[in-house]
Amino acid sequence: MTHIVTWETYHALHPGGLTEAQFDACLPRAELVLETVTAGRAASASGYKLERARAAACLLCDAVFASDAALGEGGLPVASASSEGYSETYRLPESASESGLAALAARLLSGTGLAGAL
Repeated sequence: MTHIVTWETYHALHPGGLTEAQFDACLPRAELVLETVTAGRAASASGYKLERARAAACLLCDAVFASDAALGEGGLPVASASSEGYSETYRLPESASESGLAALAARLLSGTGLAGAL
């Protein structure tokens, strides 16, 4: 399968970002969101549209990793924690949800014609 962005491209754009293993783990979900938002048009984009789609995929990988890294033991993002009496409060922030990732992708692709109605 051909990916819209490679580790080398990601690392060039985000030299202090994710490790290669982290990137590889996040890429499938990021690409799924990107392909859903663009109705499959990102894969066939060219020129500046392709560059914007690649940059969006990189930032989506970062967002996927951040949302996954915030997960507590219950599988939900931890909003607060306490040490002595052991207390955790969970919430599902918009950025961690699929709709939050889709909204991010749409914002990143704004003006390209890739996101939105066909």
